[in-house]
Amino acid sequence: MKKISLGTTGLQVSNIAFGTGNFKEKISKETAFDLLDYYLELGGNFIDTANVYCRWLQDTENSSEQWLGEWLRSRKYYDRVVIASKGGHYSLSDYSCRVTKQELTRDMDESLRTLGLEYLDFYWFHRDNEVLPIEEVVEIGEYFVKEGKIRFYGASNYKLDRMKAAVSY
Repeated sequence: MKKISLGTTGLQVSNIAFGTGNFKEKISKETAFDLLDYYLELGGNFIDTANVYCRWLQDTENSSEQWLGEWLRSRKYYDRVVIASKGGHYSLSDYSCRVTKQELTRDMDESLRTLGLEYLDFYWFHRDNEVLPIEEVVEIGEYFVKEGKIRFYGASNYKLDRMKAAVSY
């Protein structure tokens, strides 16, 4: 599998990322572990997850990160993979916005603990809070970098004008 640079981060990642959104919902833990092993065997190293994945299932927490963390601990592959996670997804119970420093910190700390990591290679702000000035969102990302919780950050599900403003800032 080819490796590419992830933007200007210096991270070398496989050109195909492995998404973990279906862990538990559509595939078993054994199959998930087998797929992750095979992905690495093929030369993959870029694994995407999110704190919210599978929370929509009844009586389930963040099984995606739970299983990924268990796999990482069992295989000791911490130095072979680049882990990207997401936080700040809207509340699944009432769809309220959760892009605040407090909520993102909660998601971040839970992800790190669940995955068994000291820091994340890449962190996505999963949803936007258009009421919050984009400068404040960027400052939250910078705070996480300074705290050593993440190396790099980005955003998903943001409008183009907000992304341009973030880059400009």
